[in-house]
Amino acid sequence: MWSIIAQFIGLVGAGLVLYAYYMISQRRWSDQQKIYHVVNIVGAGFILISLAFSFNIAAFTIQVFWIIIGVLGLLKLRRESR
Repeated sequence: MWSIIAQFIGLVGAGLVLYAYYMISQRRWSDQQKIYHVVNIVGAGFILISLAFSFNIAAFTIQVFWIIIGVLGLLKLRRESR
């Protein structure tokens, strides 16, 4: 049961990451907007949750770095807004 829930959470996370990429590619969002980074961080976090039930080192690594990159992007936006 928990495995199915984790898979669903992972799919939602993948959808969020893909949605953020789509919005950037369509120029509806920019990397200067907080929403882009937040959606990427949440999406990668959801994928990490799903990996707790079916671990894959490559997927884990890319999600951790995706979160780090998103946090760095948010920090940059914060510095620039001061």
